[in-house]
Amino acid sequence: MSLPDPKRPQVAPESDAKWISDEDEEISGDALIDLPDSPKIDLMQLGVAVEALNDYVSPVLQNTHFAIAESDGCVVVMAINVETQTVMRYIPLEEVIAIGRSLERLRKLAFREK
Repeated sequence: MSLPDPKRPQVAPESDAKWISDEDEEISGDALIDLPDSPKIDLMQLGVAVEALNDYVSPVLQNTHFAIAESDGCVVVMAINVETQTVMRYIPLEEVIAIGRSLERLRKLAFREK
């Protein structure tokens, strides 16, 4: 029996997700995701939003991590249970970016940045 790689949580069996990582092809700041019936999403903006989400929830939900992956040619954001190394939920990209923007506004209010 082999143990799962702690850097790559196991994806639920019904998913064919492929990780997007630094070892994979580099994503330029102007890379866009074209989703049907939605505006194009900037991958750099998505990465910043996922990072902000991880920073915000890590003190409270220590067993949860958010990551970007590619599944069947689509980019997805996954909520991962770190203890069991399984995907708990897929989150729509638009929601992740909206949450990231809200967290940034909250951070600016808390620290009174101008």
